Amino acid sequence: DAAPPAEEAPEETTSYAWLDKITFDLRFEIEKLRSLGVVMDQVKAQVKNQGQLINLSQFNAQAYEGQLQAKAKVEPGKRLELGLKLQQMQLGSLLLDAFGNDYLAGKGNVDLNLKTQGATQQERLNALEGGLSLDLLDGSWRSVDLDQSVRDINEAVRNAFSGQIPLLLPESDLLRRTVLKRLQGSLDIKKGQATFRNFRAVTPLLNVTAAKGSKLDLVTQQAEVTLQARLNPNSLSADERKSLQDLRNVSIPIHISGPWAALSYQLPWKDIASDTITKALQDGLLDLLSTQASPPKAETTTEVKAEVKQAIQDELAAKVPPTLGEAMKQWFKQ
Repeated sequence: DAAPPAEEAPEETTSYAWLDKITFDLRFEIEKLRSLGVVMDQVKAQVKNQGQLINLSQFNAQAYEGQLQAKAKVEPGKRLELGLKLQQMQLGSLLLDAFGNDYLAGKGNVDLNLKTQGATQQERLNALEGGLSLDLLDGSWRSVDLDQSVRDINEAVRNAFSGQIPLLLPESDLLRRTVLKRLQGSLDIKKGQATFRNFRAVTPLLNVTAAKGSKLDLVTQQAEVTLQARLNPNSLSADERKSLQDLRNVSIPIHISGPWAALSYQLPWKDIASDTITKALQDGLLDLLSTQASPPKAETTTEVKAEVKQAIQDELAAKVPPTLGEAMKQWFKQ
């Protein structure tokens, strides 16, 4: 009951020795479960221990129009192994409830396998390894509209000589979304770095792939990704084929970088193998692009973005944590 002497430092590590003294084998059947914001039905689970090793050998549930399966092994303060499968699930609704945003939406399958070790959150993030694969239909990706960006690029090239070109926004915007007919991809994760093994997205206008070397830094929550976009000839109308003829059979690189919460999008114009674009660059297209945004427009855009961001924050005020990065930080805490 007595307070410890003032000169004694508090113990920084948590002891789990009590797990060596008991054995448990718990089985659950729960009609409805809410955990970390996620709502699940018809949950069946089994968890038991072998000393300090806790084994979630079964976890099945219905959620977001699909099925969820999970397995995990946890040695508190030392290591973690997790396997998660989502089948025919509405991913946008899940992400909105779990992390407070729906940057990626669509119905489909997700397979996630992770393992890590370490005594601190930072050690566990640095040691994170595993893989992620997903296959989604009829979804969207918020923060950029790739189809509209390509149309704006085309208009910029066609009107470069008149000096009247569309405003090409380099920053992410909560108002913009890329409509996805299908999204397939897989990531390899090693030492907290996720590299794209493959990536393919089909939009109403484009076929999009990820360039070699594209990666996500899970430790610092930074992206360094280059997408290659090409017009999808099978989806173009006669008018679109005519208006977009300068970009047909041309690969358009789009470089995505920066923190996940504030991504920026750059277009390496000189890497586009198009004679028309090369001519526009020679005639001063880059100079027009560098001066296209006047201060009033920039101020208006900032105000609109601030209003939209605040509206979304108000709507999602009850959703914690607000970002995937914060969720991962909380997840890897002891």
